[in-house]
Amino acid sequence: MAAIADAVMERYFHAGFRAGRPERVAHFRSLVLRSDTKGYVATCHALAAVDWLDQLSQIRCPTLVIAGALDIGTPVAMSEAMLERIPQARMVVLDEASHLSVAEQPALFTQVLREFLAALPAPGKP
Repeated sequence: MAAIADAVMERYFHAGFRAGRPERVAHFRSLVLRSDTKGYVATCHALAAVDWLDQLSQIRCPTLVIAGALDIGTPVAMSEAMLERIPQARMVVLDEASHLSVAEQPALFTQVLREFLAALPAPGKP
């Protein structure tokens, strides 16, 4: 895991975050280092083989897609492809965020999520 930890951090966090919040990056790097190598490799293979776009049209619940504008691993175009297929989905792009937008922009991520949840109809109401 040590051989890939720095590359993973580059995919998870944009350069400005890595420079400005080295302690947070170090925390996530330590999590990667503690990951089981076989499990990590298996996850990578599973993700590479995922083909879910055609199934997204079956989603029938309110859906919020949150994308990081600086995410190189799952770029905004991937989120847009999801948005096009999920009926009545909504998307928010966080400008100063990469793959782990919840870690890079926790307050904004929380605000966006709370606003989405607050707009949902009460249970039992259309």
